[in-house]
Amino acid sequence: MAQTKGKSQIKKSLKSKAIKIPTMMYVGPTLRGNIMLMEFTVYRGGYCSRIKGILETHPELKKMFIPITKVAAVREEMKKTKSTFRADYNALKKLK
Repeated sequence: MAQTKGKSQIKKSLKSKAIKIPTMMYVGPTLRGNIMLMEFTVYRGGYCSRIKGILETHPELKKMFIPITKVAAVREEMKKTKSTFRADYNALKKLK
């Protein structure tokens, strides 16, 4: 019994020390063709190799991946006609 308690304490200790990767959401425009990204797709635990490859080829897309906790703020920013984020979003619509 004492051994089980020790294991659970170790697991809790490891969980608290683990690096937490934030859940990210792609908020850019849906892009088809070679890139194939869907607007509002959620990525948990980091990016898969396909997304990493896309970000290496198109680093301008990186700013469209935001922590899920900031989605509401970004959507408010998109409503502003002169926002930088909106301009970046519109420029990315031309990617194929």
